[in-house]
Order: sequence, then structure tokens, then C-alpha cells
Amino acid sequence: MSDKGTYYLIHEVSELSGLSLSQLRYYERIGLVVPERDEKNKYRKYSPEDIYILASLRNLLRTRLPPRLIKQIAELGISAQAIERVNTAILSLNEQISELHQVRSGLTGLLEAISGISLAAAEPTPMLITYPERWCLQVSDGEVPYEMADDVIIRYIGEHGLDLSLLKLTDCYVVDRKALAHGGALRVKGICLFTPGGPHPSNSTFPAGPYVNIVYRGGAPDAEKYWGKIRDYMETKHLVPVGDLLVFCFVDRYVRKNPADHITILEIPVEQPRQKA
Repeated sequence: MSDKGTYYLIHEVSELSGLSLSQLRYYERIGLVVPERDEKNKYRKYSPEDIYILASLRNLLRTRLPPRLIKQIAELGISAQAIERVNTAILSLNEQISELHQVRSGLTGLLEAISGISLAAAEPTPMLITYPERWCLQVSDGEVPYEMADDVIIRYIGEHGLDLSLLKLTDCYVVDRKALAHGGALRVKGICLFTPGGPHPSNSTFPAGPYVNIVYRGGAPDAEKYWGKIRDYMETKHLVPVGDLLVFCFVDRYVRKNPADHITILEIPVEQPRQKA
């Protein structure tokens, strides 16, 4: 503060208000609080009135609303227009909070799924799991050579104007289980993109119901050896397959270079055979 006690220097205002020097300079630049300048040395001279204005705006500044909006609200004072601006800002913040909750929920679901998958992959054992209906993005419902699957996905995203971030979703291949049972190559009958958590574009679903599932370390081409384990499990539990075999590539070569680190899930929908009357 000056010797006469009539004004405050910028570093003093910073200490009093908790605002940084750069923030105070920015607020000055947009006209929120504009201190006078000393005629001789050009130092900023904040008056007690300036300090009170900063104090009264402190709650608004803490909301992280755009400073220009804060300036408009401050200039309008207690008026219907100010109330309208604040209500609009609250609605906007509520929308952002809702979106952030969705993102957090998606990340939490994804973390739980990945943690469970990593543990299960250590000891590949078939399990019977009942799933709710799961949404997915169907990219292709026709036969595709496995080697061309990535190209098909990239072309689909480009042709439909979708965000390239969808490439981070899990590839799911609908596989011909009969060809796999006879030792044939992986025959892809359809391609979907899927994630266990978080919103994303969808146009199809995996039906709700019981599935036999096995998690293993390796890629989609290793499905043949683990499909045999699923068949043995279904036979032991007297389960009947009622759909196509699904191959989910949760961790593939784009995530980990080492094939030993790849994690894949095989799933097939099943039902108990009906008892004869």
C-alpha cells in the first residue's frame, strides 16, 4: 500500500485476494477491474473500491465461469437480466457435470472390466455368465477375411463421418464356429465395435442372456484352441449353443506389441436343453 494509504500495488492486491498477477492483469485487460495508473512510474494503483469489487466477485470467480460473462453479470447488477445470465450459466454447468458423470461412469466400468479380464486371462477357464443387453456398433454383417478386418473398420468410420477415436473401442468378430471346430482358419462373418463402459455410437446389440465365456492371453487367431475348451464345458454342463461365436480383442497389437500381452475373450450364447414331456 502507498504511504498515504490511498491505493494498493498489484502485488499487494494479489496477496490480499489470492489472485495471481496474471489473473489480475487479465481482468484488467477485459475491463473487469481496471486500476488507475501512476502518472510518473505507470504502476497500477488499485483503490479500496477496486478491492471491494474483487471481493464481491470472488464467488463468481470461483465458479470458473468465463471472465467476460462475470463482467457482464457484474455490470448488470441486481436485475432480471443478471438473473437470466446466471440461470443460463447454471444450466450450462449442469450439462457439463452430467457429461463428466457419464465419462467417469464409463471409465469406472472399463477399469473394472479390464481388471477382471486381466485376472481371468491368467488361468483360462470357461465360465457361464448372464449378461444384460449390450449395445455395439455393427461395422459389417458380411464375411470378411480376418487380415482385412482393420481396413473394413477404418473405411466404415470414414464413410460414416465418425470420430477416429472409435478405433480405440474393442474389436469384436462374429466367427463361424463350425469352420473353427474343423480346424479351419478364422472365418469372420461380421465385425462390431464394443466397450464395456461409456457412451458411443451404436446400431445393434448383443442379446441379453447366458453366455459361455473364456478369457485367454493371445490374439483372435488363437481362438481355435480355446474353442475346444468351451465345447467341452458346454457338453459337461448340458448347454446348447444358440448363436454365433464372438471374439472380443480387448488388448491387441495396437495396444501391446508383444503377442503374449494380448487378451482375447471368446463368448457364445447358450441355453439349457428343454426337458422332454
